[in-house]
Amino acid sequence: MDDKQKNFNPDKTFGGRLHNLRKEKGLSQTELAKLLNYKTSASISNIESDKTPPDIQSLIKIAEILKTDLHWLITGFPSPETKKWESNYYQALDKITKFLAKQLVCFLEEKEHLQSQLVEEEGKKNRGEKVEEEFIDILKSQIRHIESDLQELSREQPWIKQALMAVEIFKKVEQIPPKTLRKMATKNPKKP
Repeated sequence: MDDKQKNFNPDKTFGGRLHNLRKEKGLSQTELAKLLNYKTSASISNIESDKTPPDIQSLIKIAEILKTDLHWLITGFPSPETKKWESNYYQALDKITKFLAKQLVCFLEEKEHLQSQLVEEEGKKNRGEKVEEEFIDILKSQIRHIESDLQELSREQPWIKQALMAVEIFKKVEQIPPKTLRKMATKNPKKP
């Protein structure tokens, strides 16, 4: 094996990228050759081994067949449009995550407030003081409604379910003041 073969990195050349992508898509050289209207698979073999480049029209057709970015196929780097899209995606995801985290904190604060009111009202009732049963029922109903909203959020956003589980764990270890929960909600999520 000569030095050129030893240092060969298939993703560093057009042919290597084409070879890997073709395999990833489950196509043989013969199948790709037929889709490109080449007479034999030897043409694909020559392109993949970087012996001969494809013509412009074939290059465009290869990108379409393999459903890949033409810029990446040629250069090995994502196109500037892809980078811009990814940046916008992560900015939007960050804003949505912050919004949902704030919403989560509001739900938790409201639930905590209603639960303390409920405990207070039930304490009055146990001490024989006059309480409005209807008010107790309203508090219980509002708590159930918030719990339902939290479950719905958890189904839509798996990280919220994890956050709720973490909050429950922390609450069991020590009482977390809403101020701390607010701080947790304003932290930036990690990008995948």
